[in-house]
Amino acid sequence: PREEGGEKKMLAPDDVDDLKRRLRQHDQMYATMQQQGKPFEALEHLEKGLFVRKELHGPDHPEVGKVCQVFTTSCNTLAMNSLQRDNHMLAYELLKKAEILTSPSGYISDKKMR
Repeated sequence: PREEGGEKKMLAPDDVDDLKRRLRQHDQMYATMQQQGKPFEALEHLEKGLFVRKELHGPDHPEVGKVCQVFTTSCNTLAMNSLQRDNHMLAYELLKKAEILTSPSGYISDKKMR
């Protein structure tokens, strides 16, 4: 069971297995894209893995917070790189994603981490 909005939510065993499989796939693709020097593709898999983690573990799980931190740091880094290349729209989109995830209603509930 995991908590969501104060209530326990039970996932069926098949759903748990499917989520774990999808999580492994996204984690593997994230690592592969990182190794291949494809940061935007890696970020896409990191984001998808974050959503799967939230579904699997619930929004308050430490692993969700940890991956959210990695994701927002990656967004900020890629946004700064995009600004240096005068790609302002991409930088804005990346910073907006990071802002949404770190807002009070976002994925990081610990104010110190935000």
